[in-house]
Amino acid sequence: MFFEEQRKELPVDFYYLKFLFFLFLFTYFCLFVNTKV
Repeated sequence: MFFEEQRKELPVDFYYLKFLFFLFLFTYFCLFVNTKV
């Protein structure tokens, strides 16, 4: 039962982590551009 619930919540966590990862890249890119200009 525990593993079944974990498997159900896994996709949501995966997309959430992916979202955070892209957000981090976006902010890093913005900072890089701001420091370069």
